[in-house]
Amino acid sequence: MIVEEPFVAWPGWRHLAYATGLILLVSILFFIVYGGADYLTARRAHHFQLFVPVELSIPLWPWTIVVYDSLYLFFLLAPFVLRTDDSFRRLARSAMVTILFAGVCFLLIPAKLGFPAMSVTGRFQTLFELSDRINLDYNLVPSLHVGLTVLCLLAFWPRASAPLRAALSLWALALASSTLLTHQHHVLDVASGAGVAAWAARR
Repeated sequence: MIVEEPFVAWPGWRHLAYATGLILLVSILFFIVYGGADYLTARRAHHFQLFVPVELSIPLWPWTIVVYDSLYLFFLLAPFVLRTDDSFRRLARSAMVTILFAGVCFLLIPAKLGFPAMSVTGRFQTLFELSDRINLDYNLVPSLHVGLTVLCLLAFWPRASAPLRAALSLWALALASSTLLTHQHHVLDVASGAGVAAWAARR
């Protein structure tokens, strides 16, 4: 497949403003659903532990928090890759569907992280603690971090050349792995997050 247009290009101020508005809308929905679900789940007496014991042997690699937080770069890049209102609107709609579906799952499946609380020190301490605070405590299945990563990957895919597709795939795989290596999620969370995103992208 020959990609004639550049993968990344200036989209124009009008489209950038349009995309920024949609990103803000998705962000507001995210904080309402994500924060609300965690608030309610924290007050429930029973929580599921949806992992197998061997997962608890996954090491904690604090430096992978940099990879974990690179999800935000996907969204910063999106308006410069998806340069039509329709293509960006499809991504925003898929993200909203994923967030709403995940919110229902968070309430129906109040899960609890199995990894013990650990104190991170060193150069990544501040970033790690900030990210961990934003992630809250109970919204695990499905992983929205993985879901939103997969949505961006699928949206970018048709516009990318073969080498770029390989790079995007490695980036997405590293992001998904970082959710485990930072002890923010379990394997089921990762798999279900990817599955929900794949489903939402077809709506």
